[in-house]
Amino acid sequence: QVNLPLAWNGRSVQYGGGGFNGTLITGLALVPAGRFDQPTPLAQGYVTYGTDSGHQNVAGQPPQAFALNDEALVNFAHASYKKVRDVEVALMQRAYGQAPQKLYFMGSSEGGREALTMAQRYPQDFDGIFSRVPVINWTGLQHAGTRNGIATMGEGWLRPAQVQLVHDAVLASCDAADGVADCIVSNPVACLQRFDPASLRCAAGTSGDNCLNDAQVQAVRTLRSPWRSPAPLANGVPSTQAGASAARRRRPSHRWVAGTRGGRALPHRPCRRSRATASRGSTAAGRCSTSMRAIHRSTCVTTVRKISPHASPPCRS
Repeated sequence: QVNLPLAWNGRSVQYGGGGFNGTLITGLALVPAGRFDQPTPLAQGYVTYGTDSGHQNVAGQPPQAFALNDEALVNFAHASYKKVRDVEVALMQRAYGQAPQKLYFMGSSEGGREALTMAQRYPQDFDGIFSRVPVINWTGLQHAGTRNGIATMGEGWLRPAQVQLVHDAVLASCDAADGVADCIVSNPVACLQRFDPASLRCAAGTSGDNCLNDAQVQAVRTLRSPWRSPAPLANGVPSTQAGASAARRRRPSHRWVAGTRGGRALPHRPCRRSRATASRGSTAAGRCSTSMRAIHRSTCVTTVRKISPHASPPCRS
């Protein structure tokens, strides 16, 4: 779907999808993380557009079923977004008599993966790309989700009050570790060592919402641990931490569908740190994304975080 405003500002925004796609992205809504008190891009004069990535979900079938078709899988991986982008440029040229001045891509989750893929495969096609919480490791995501679901079945299920119990206990153990009690755990990795779910285990012969049984303690431990494949998988997915270290030392696999062009691996480029200027009362930090190396390109992200001089509001779960 392509939306052509009467008062065009000369720019366009391509919306990314979500999940396994299969649902038309209309481009009529706010962009990911957009402020609700601001008008949509279309209302601001942007041409907006989106796609279902070339397939429609079918009732009664799993959303992944489309991947049994090779062309549909390639469309989902990268091809459909490029095709739609090219058609959209031609439509703008015909509708307005001129080419767009700027083209942007914005996506979150699966749409974030699409955004990074566009940057990797078609960097000359966009003037700006916004990628939010991109799903890079599809294999890890799907297996970890299954593992987490199994861990919280039966006796491992945490009732809402117990979820709040764990939430409060984590904040109590880790919130102020950075010197500021602001309801934010700044170092979640260190918190894995500081907080032990066993501290909430019910005493013998007791139960209730103010403690956890053995299965629930194990469920929390599972939810906060990385997924490890019990056996090596295709495309260079290792099975152990040692294997992961070895994989990082090896050249990345060339078989990722999102990481090759014409059957050839995309070049592995050295990471270049971007620059940012931090205003007073903010911090700026450049960091390299290691997850992107799995699909043959290193990227750098610069984060600027505003630090309010005022007192922090109460924690909200």
